[in-house]
Amino acid sequence: MSESSPNSVERRNLISAHANTSMAVDFVTTFSGQISHSNGPEIATIKIDVRYVPDKLVMDMTPLPDYLMRLNDLAHYPLEKLAGVILEDLSNELVPRWLHVTAAIGDSANPICHSVSFEDRQPNWDNPTLLARLTSI
Repeated sequence: MSESSPNSVERRNLISAHANTSMAVDFVTTFSGQISHSNGPEIATIKIDVRYVPDKLVMDMTPLPDYLMRLNDLAHYPLEKLAGVILEDLSNELVPRWLHVTAAIGDSANPICHSVSFEDRQPNWDNPTLLARLTSI
């Protein structure tokens, strides 16, 4: 699933982060956005939801629109591959304790909903109390 092309380097360079000032405490950071996929005359919207528990780095939100815009280039990928690319990008750049990525497509123009979720965590990290409080997919 790894995609280490020049485009992936440029895309990953759009992910910036700052030091986690609360490393002693596990907390969940959540963000979401949309990318567009043009399939002929129709434009589909792919919703991206990300939740993660930071380790040493917390993602800066300012460049997030640019990162999502770059993902438009991959919107033709199968949803599973797209979500996997996002997971790899964020895992490589942020190295979070826990990471969950969901990509979903389906709206009034496309009544069939399709979603995929990927999850990754650092070895030996677990906080079942924190994860149990998160809303399920």
